[in-house]
Amino acid sequence: MTNEYWARSPPTRDTPATGYSESAFGHAITAAGVTHSVARACAAGRLHNCSCGMVRGKRAWKWSGCHDNTRFGARYSRHFLDVRERAKDMISFTHLYNNEVGRKLVRRNREVRCKCHGMSGSCEVRTCWKAAPDFRRVGDMLKEKYWKAKSAASEVFGNSANTASMYRPVRREISPDSPLLYVERSPTFCEVDGRLDVAGTEGRHCNRNSTGPDSCDSLCCGRGYDQQRQKVSRKCHCRFKWCCHVTCQDCSEEKWISVCK
Repeated sequence: MTNEYWARSPPTRDTPATGYSESAFGHAITAAGVTHSVARACAAGRLHNCSCGMVRGKRAWKWSGCHDNTRFGARYSRHFLDVRERAKDMISFTHLYNNEVGRKLVRRNREVRCKCHGMSGSCEVRTCWKAAPDFRRVGDMLKEKYWKAKSAASEVFGNSANTASMYRPVRREISPDSPLLYVERSPTFCEVDGRLDVAGTEGRHCNRNSTGPDSCDSLCCGRGYDQQRQKVSRKCHCRFKWCCHVTCQDCSEEKWISVCK
């Protein structure tokens, strides 16, 4: 998954501990990933302490497949991830909150999947089960939430019914529609910032023909770019020799590259 932040500045070791929207996305997708993986593993019989999930409600067919156990996956995710948060400040609050948003997206977006049985694929009998959504879909939904992340100060602590004396989010109040929350706005990552371990974008190679995050307009932060001719070496005229190795020649060529000012 790419966006302007990842292109401009690869995540540093301190990023997950911040209150930025990038941290919100990282916590949510990590919690969703643990929930998703464990739920699938339960249904596949790869874990000894869980089994198929449960489904409530009536349908036109009879449930007979093994449901992905997203309930157990979410519980495991809480024990694995939330225990690291002390819940004594607003940043810890948002981490716990965003973790739960990720888990709820997986749990509340399970899909009905069926397999037909019968002569010549007639589907006289159907085996149906609830499966966790494809993780690509989960990532896309969280990416949308990342772009629309909101300030925790205004969304939560700005409400008189909530005070900063309790930094533990109420789980039942969080839904798949809840936004991701951040504590402070993200820096631009354009300039060098030793405090945040940000290297800036000066000297970065960019693609002048692109309109995406790797474009010179985006990556160079409006400072412009220089064109440089660079000699590069690559392997060429490779041949397989029996048995068993490959021999190549070194070929050099010159090409133009774009470098941020």
